[in-house]
Amino acid sequence: NQIERYKHDSTNKNTIQYNHLWTVFADKTNRLWIGTNSKGISKMDLKTRRIERLESIDSQQIKIPFREASTVYEDKNDKLWFGTFRGLIELDIRTNIFKKTWFKDEMGVTNKTINQILCIAQSKSGKLWIGTNGGGLVVYNPVSGSYDRYFSKSNQANGLKSNTINSIVFDENNTAILATSGAGIVYAKNENPKNFTTLDVKKTKIEKSILALVKDHNGTIWAAGDYIYKILKTNLTFEVKSTEIKFRLPPNRIQVNAGICTKAGKIIFSGSKGILTIEPNVLNFNSIPRPVRLTSFKIFDQELKTDTNISLLKNITLNYDQNYFSIRIANLAYGINSDICQYKMDGLQGKWLNTKGHETIRFNQVPAGKYTFRVRQMMPEGNQNYETRLSIVVNPPWWKTWWFYTIIFISLLLATFLFVQNRIKKIKKTEQEKNRQELEKLELELKVLRSQMNPHFMFNALNSIESYIWNNEIKAASEYLGRFARLMRLVLENSHFETVPIEKELEALTLYLQLEAMRADFAFNFEIRDETGLNFQENEITPMLLQPFVENAILHGLSALKERKGKIEIQISKVNDENLRVIIRDNGVGRKISETKRVSFGMSLTRERILKLNQNNEDALVITDLKDSDQKPMGTEVTIYLPFYSANWHG
Repeated sequence: NQIERYKHDSTNKNTIQYNHLWTVFADKTNRLWIGTNSKGISKMDLKTRRIERLESIDSQQIKIPFREASTVYEDKNDKLWFGTFRGLIELDIRTNIFKKTWFKDEMGVTNKTINQILCIAQSKSGKLWIGTNGGGLVVYNPVSGSYDRYFSKSNQANGLKSNTINSIVFDENNTAILATSGAGIVYAKNENPKNFTTLDVKKTKIEKSILALVKDHNGTIWAAGDYIYKILKTNLTFEVKSTEIKFRLPPNRIQVNAGICTKAGKIIFSGSKGILTIEPNVLNFNSIPRPVRLTSFKIFDQELKTDTNISLLKNITLNYDQNYFSIRIANLAYGINSDICQYKMDGLQGKWLNTKGHETIRFNQVPAGKYTFRVRQMMPEGNQNYETRLSIVVNPPWWKTWWFYTIIFISLLLATFLFVQNRIKKIKKTEQEKNRQELEKLELELKVLRSQMNPHFMFNALNSIESYIWNNEIKAASEYLGRFARLMRLVLENSHFETVPIEKELEALTLYLQLEAMRADFAFNFEIRDETGLNFQENEITPMLLQPFVENAILHGLSALKERKGKIEIQISKVNDENLRVIIRDNGVGRKISETKRVSFGMSLTRERILKLNQNNEDALVITDLKDSDQKPMGTEVTIYLPFYSANWHG
């Protein structure tokens, strides 16, 4: 139960000739003959393990290259026969003399296909039946050296049906049984090569290409192609025991004529990927097929690390980034073979898929989820398919898990709640601010109104009216009273609006100047100049902003003037499409002389309003002291910047 391995080593002559072997044969003298496909043959002494290479032979004093050996056969007379693709080579073990034979066709020509020998078997009469690769059957007489050739002919009823003969055996009754490519199994009773019978392929369900035949110690013939068949002989006719295919060989196909029966009675067939051993007395054709095993599980071509053998695992859990994996399978019913298996990944594939000879099944970009990998043998009708299953779970990435979704959902709810709460607070704060501003506006309007309706001015105005009446100046009293009433009405009207037409504001300002000029005990002139080019009826400004400065100029600038007649100039110009510049200039005594006098309440309030209209820009209100060449005060100049609006700006 030990296996020894021998490999070719170019530096060591005591090694086999080549690693690509075609045949291995042990003769009666305990020598092992190892045939290669192109490098000749090697001979090993099984006792000493000494290996001798035969690259050429001396045949009838001629050195012939010994390139390959496809089969080796030992006859009853202790001669070895080597089948090559260049004819037949004979070795007499007793004399150690080689002899080579070339076969010729009916025309006397050395035909290549006749000399490509695949198998050799000896009949009871001592003749060698030689199967060739396309050259038909050669029956050779080793005593006389004569031979006959038999090949397929279309008009021959009982002849060969195929010219490629892969394997030959003789049963106890000297019936030759031939395995062919294309015609299945044929046989000839009493070693009569002129009368062949071909087994009915449809009736026996046997393959058309059989590659190897082996006779066991009980006389039963075992045939191997893609499947194995047990052939019995009953009443001199052959029948295939298994009318239903039950077993299949490990590789896609076994090697030609690669089958033996050991001394222990075991049948061995060899293939390119392994060997299949059969114990004829144990094998039950109706036995339950063994399941397919899993032999490897790789993730990105790296073997899965696990403490348990992969074949025993029932569940595998993978991370989301391990979704490129492969599974390797082994069909234990007939070796490491996946050619007759089907697989399906439940949850990913809807139908069974054939492995098509691939031992490794790959899965790429498998989505997160739960899957069941299922694999089974492809058995004929009527037989139960036993499955091997493996549960595979591919976990989703953390950002696609239920708990992450839950956190996101709760976070969104919390964020929405906080946003709504914050929004409510902002709305409340905005409303409060709006109410506060409205209140401030009302208070400001009240202050403006109070500033415009200065008690001192009203008192003086009423006194002036009384004085006109006492002096019997009825016309002057009437004129004064009319202007005063008109001014009060404009002040009250304008106080209800954020903006009023420029015309109305200037009208109120003109009335005020006229009243002050009539009442005052000092004389002054005034002038209002329009340099804007605007229609004062269609454009508006904030009301009650100019009067306090005019009042201040009269009361604190012109009233103390002694040396010259007072004058007030009001100049209105356009700065741009949004702002006006208003200059109020007087020729009074100036601010320095009048500092001891009372500061107008209207002045401070109006300053505050102008700054607010101009976003608290201090340059919106500039007061300049005017001086002559001797730096003596010559009056005051007030420059005011006011925004103006179209009459329909508020809708």
